[in-house]
Amino acid sequence: MEVTAPIGIVTGLKFEAAIVNRWRSALGVAAPLVKAVGGSGDAAEAAAREMVDKGVQGLVSFGIAGALDGSLEAGELVLPDRVAGADGQAFATDQGWNDRLAAKVLRTVHVSRVDLVSVAEPVLQAAQKRALAEETACGAVDMESLAVAKLAAARNVPFIAIRAIADEADRDLPRAAQVAMASDGSIRTGKVMLSLITKPTQLADLLRLGRQNSKAKRTLARVAHTGLPWFALTG
Repeated sequence: MEVTAPIGIVTGLKFEAAIVNRWRSALGVAAPLVKAVGGSGDAAEAAAREMVDKGVQGLVSFGIAGALDGSLEAGELVLPDRVAGADGQAFATDQGWNDRLAAKVLRTVHVSRVDLVSVAEPVLQAAQKRALAEETACGAVDMESLAVAKLAAARNVPFIAIRAIADEADRDLPRAAQVAMASDGSIRTGKVMLSLITKPTQLADLLRLGRQNSKAKRTLARVAHTGLPWFALTG
């Protein structure tokens, strides 16, 4: 089968995919394949399968994550050695690939190697984050990485997760943020504004979350700038 791209990247949100595509265009590289799946594990698995069928040589789960470890700050990069599910199912990431990428980006971002857990629904409250951390011994949470890791293991393809912290462990998410993500990975601005109009006291928390997200986006952009096109898959 003809290889159409060296790696495939699965994201939850469209802006995460846009970060990769923006730097891919700026750097003049043809790879990788990128697809946003809207936070669905089933869609993430299907996207990863399609990419492997097209001949990619490695899979990446790329985007933002929530912190479960209270020491993780917004903008910190998480390159987990292990991706787990809330049920205890777990998959190791490719150690050599992780190490090479960490060494490549260390000058521009702070890297943590805490384990990552994937869940089916957003973790909205600080108390939920604490409970999940205790239950899984993981330091960060997302919604797509486990599905990609599972497909990669089944098809014997190397896999890593690249996640930037956008939501710190000690804060509840405002309701406006809870309704933000559409099923296609876009941001439902109208829903956010309606929630804010209904409860204006969310504004301070929403602005704080926006600042944290901006830090995470800058981290992802630095990693894309430094790591593309292969994100250090090869030595």
